[in-house]
Amino acid sequence: MKQVNKILMSTIAAWCVLVMMILSLGVHSGFAQGRYKLTQKELHSFKLARKYHYSGVQLFLKGKYVKAEKYFKKSLNAFPQFSYSDHFLAKICYNKKDYTQALAHIKRAKESFKYIRDLEVDSQLQYMDRLRQQKEEMETDLENPLLGIPSGQRAEMQKDVLKIESLLLKPIAEAKPMPADYNYVHGNILFKLRKFKEAHDQYVRTVTVDPKHAYAYNNLITLFFMAERYDKALEYIKRAESNKVKINPKLKEVIRQALKK
Repeated sequence: MKQVNKILMSTIAAWCVLVMMILSLGVHSGFAQGRYKLTQKELHSFKLARKYHYSGVQLFLKGKYVKAEKYFKKSLNAFPQFSYSDHFLAKICYNKKDYTQALAHIKRAKESFKYIRDLEVDSQLQYMDRLRQQKEEMETDLENPLLGIPSGQRAEMQKDVLKIESLLLKPIAEAKPMPADYNYVHGNILFKLRKFKEAHDQYVRTVTVDPKHAYAYNNLITLFFMAERYDKALEYIKRAESNKVKINPKLKEVIRQALKK
């Protein structure tokens, strides 16, 4: 009986620890067993990068760009493939008119995006797999008469099973395409570097991903105006307005006047 009680207490203690870990860690709890096979050191670096990035975003949104830049750099120092931090650094460098460095950051952001996106999706899949396994093991223990689990502890364990079941009902986030803003920022940088053809391509990609991206439409139409391709500019004005996107009235008027000549 002492042996059974010892097994019981160790089992309950283990499950209490596991459940607390599950509920506190969230969906990005680890990747060591997944297709990316991150080591514990790499996992720690990823979590640190995410933490620094979040701090950087909060500062960026408050207009504290100098401090935000430091945190985004810390994020990349911790995990160089953390695409989101490169994206924000591209914006900061653009605002500082350091277009060469901005271009380097946005290129790295794009190169790393698929990896970091798939890594996060993979972590969620692994997390769900672990939850299923833990639920099955808990249910097995609850059905084992040899453990003689007291009614109070049994009720707590059953609650934990229900908590896990509710977590398993949550949908896995799908692997999303690269945000339109990546292409838009890229286009703006290329525009400043006077690489107009390449900027055009990035703006086209932007409105393809986000057909309601007003800034990209206006910039794209401006490029057509600069190239004296007025018919094409008008085409994109109509396309934008069909998507209920507002085009700069002065820009529209200038193009209409040019078409009359």
